[in-house]
Amino acid sequence: MGNSRKLTALALLGLSTGCVHLQQSAPAPVPLEVQAAQAMPLPAKNRVHVAFVSGPVDFAGLHSLRTEVIDQGFIKTYAGQLGQKAGFIAAFEAARRREPDARFAIVGHASGSHLAGELARKLEAEGAAVDLLLFLDPVGPTPIHGGRVLCLTTKGVPMEGAENFKLDSGAVGAAKHPGTRTVLLRELVEIASRVRVIHKDTNAATVPNEWDFLTPRGSALEVPSGKPLLEAAMTPAG
Repeated sequence: MGNSRKLTALALLGLSTGCVHLQQSAPAPVPLEVQAAQAMPLPAKNRVHVAFVSGPVDFAGLHSLRTEVIDQGFIKTYAGQLGQKAGFIAAFEAARRREPDARFAIVGHASGSHLAGELARKLEAEGAAVDLLLFLDPVGPTPIHGGRVLCLTTKGVPMEGAENFKLDSGAVGAAKHPGTRTVLLRELVEIASRVRVIHKDTNAATVPNEWDFLTPRGSALEVPSGKPLLEAAMTPAG
């Protein structure tokens, strides 16, 4: 009998006699914001359009945050850099022609925050429902709109006109901070709960090509293999 077969036989013998004990760890609890996102009906989530606007290169992992949002069923997302304003506007106009009741959430990171604010203002001026404008470590003067505005920062610099939160990040920026995922999913679930009209054409299970029209550029935008931690401590910024 070969060594591998001997080891297998000994293991089976141990199991039959109670000499070998296999211990399986309990599964990690699913965070509440993930449970809520998974419980929300897909047609409602498909009325929420989420735009992610980064600087020239997304060194901070905004593309990873977008992937997490898609994983939870919010598939109608847009991602681009601050130089792609025309692309965002064209996509929003096409979306509103197809879905007059579409609701929007716009996430701006670092130097992309200014364009995020501009897009929110433009949509709002045109009568669109802009339910959330979320800034992550914004850089420079940033326009805001009249709706809900949140600012999550690892630098502790509050933004006037926004609800500010200081993230206990260490060396991790706001885009990769687990608290950001928590806040964003919570807000998206709240937005989806406002959807009143469900159309038959919203039951797609995959991401249509038009929602990926702005393809992130550069190796720095590749999704990391690891997932952020699921919990984070956040305190309102003073």
